[in-house]
Amino acid sequence: MTPEEYKKLTCMEFDVPLHPGNKPTHGTNAMAPQIMENNCQFKMDMIEYKLYREVQASIKAQILAVINPKYLANLDEATMGFAQVTALEMLQHLKLKHAKVTNCEATDNIALLSAAWRPDEGIETLWNRIEQVQRFAKDEVKDPVSEYNIIRLTLQMFQTNNLFPTECNEWIKKDELDQDWATFETHFKNAMKVELNNITAQRA
Repeated sequence: MTPEEYKKLTCMEFDVPLHPGNKPTHGTNAMAPQIMENNCQFKMDMIEYKLYREVQASIKAQILAVINPKYLANLDEATMGFAQVTALEMLQHLKLKHAKVTNCEATDNIALLSAAWRPDEGIETLWNRIEQVQRFAKDEVKDPVSEYNIIRLTLQMFQTNNLFPTECNEWIKKDELDQDWATFETHFKNAMKVELNNITAQRA
């Protein structure tokens, strides 16, 4: 995850923990509460720093355990090895220099739009799957899926599996100007609510 992705997910900047330095010294007139606070802050900063270093070392060890060293040779410094390289830099290097999406992987990704889905999985599961397909097509394949094709293939999946027949017919009858993704998502979210209400009524 890049710093930008982290900020988008958490709404916070990620600051790499730095070594806090030597233990704090206290002035002659320092009061006990201030001394205690300074010592506590130093301890917390050191714990955070050590945890960051341990996590970095662990992730890098996992990467090196499964990746042929030749693919990371450009990052391997003669004296320090990978000590000055972060796990993120390793992954970014591998992705930029060596990761290639095959035609089969690109095709399989698009096929997920037509893959069967059941209402008991929850409509959000379907939306999340579609979002993952979009992201992979855009970021990895470099060939974004059009909104039109996403709607078309998802609608075909509903029809093939006899899901929301009434709502599917209503959608087909809509004016083309109203057949955008936001409207599609809302339309079938409402269809899902009707489906759940029907199931609840049948069980009552």
